[in-house]
Amino acid sequence: MKAALLAATVLLAAGATALVVGVASAIFIDVFANGGNAFTTDTLDPPTGLAASVVGSDIQLNWTPTVDTYATGYRVLRGTTSGGPYTEIATITPYTATTYTDTSPGPGSFYYVLRSYYENWESADSNEASASPIGGQYATSAIASSEWDSLDWGAIQATGAPDLWPTECGDLPWAWAPLSDGADPEWLEVSYSTRVYATGLSVYETFSTGFIYQVDLIDTSNAYHTIWTGTDTTGCPGEFSLSFAETSYQVDGIRIYTQINGWEEIDAVKLVGHE
Repeated sequence: MKAALLAATVLLAAGATALVVGVASAIFIDVFANGGNAFTTDTLDPPTGLAASVVGSDIQLNWTPTVDTYATGYRVLRGTTSGGPYTEIATITPYTATTYTDTSPGPGSFYYVLRSYYENWESADSNEASASPIGGQYATSAIASSEWDSLDWGAIQATGAPDLWPTECGDLPWAWAPLSDGADPEWLEVSYSTRVYATGLSVYETFSTGFIYQVDLIDTSNAYHTIWTGTDTTGCPGEFSLSFAETSYQVDGIRIYTQINGWEEIDAVKLVGHE
C-alpha cells in the first residue's frame, strides 16, 4: 500500500512537472520567422530656405517645401525677438506651398519660423527669417522751387503728418503752395530721418489737385531716380499713391514735380519701405 501510494505521488509529481515544462515551452522555446515585416523610423523635416521680404506694408515669406511628401502643410509662427518666443499666425496647405503673405503686421521687426505638420506630428523649426516694415514715415524737412511764404503755404507745411487731408479741400495755409498761381512747372523736395529701401509713397493733395507729372526718389548719394511720370487724376482732397518693387538703393528723399494753372497745394508726403 505504501509502495502504491509512493508510486502515485511520483507519477503526480512527474505529471505536474510535465505540465509546467509544457507551458514554459509554449511561451519561451517555440520560435517562428517573421522576416516579411520591416520597421523603420522617420523624422518629419521642416521646410528649408525660409526668406522674408517687405512688399508695401506686408511681409512675404518664401521657402523650399519639406522633403516629406506625406506632410499635410505648414504652421507659420511669428515673434518680435530673434529666437522667439513665437506665436502661430497661420496654417498653410498643401505641403507643396512655397509662399505666404503676412498682411500689414505694422511697423517694427518681425521674426518667422515654419514647422511642417502631419496629423498631431510636428517638425522642428525651420531657419528663422526676419523683415522690418516701418509702416510709412512723413517728411522731416522740405524745400521747394518757390513758396508763397516761409511759414504759411511754405515748404515746411509739407512736413509731418497731414493737417488737412482727408477732410479739407481748399486754399489753406497748412499746405505748401508755390509763389505764383501760373502754369509754370514747380517742384517740392522732402527729406526723411530714416533711410529705407522704398516700396511706395503717398502725396496728399488739398487744392487744385491733379497736378503731379513726375516723381523722383533721392538716394543716400543724392542721386535722383525717376520712379513715375504720367497724368495725375487725384481728386480734392486726395491721396496720390504709388507702389513699386523694392528699390536696390536706400532712399531718404523725394522730389515731386508739379504743373497746373492754379495753386497746387501739398499737405504731406509719406514714404513707405524698410531699413
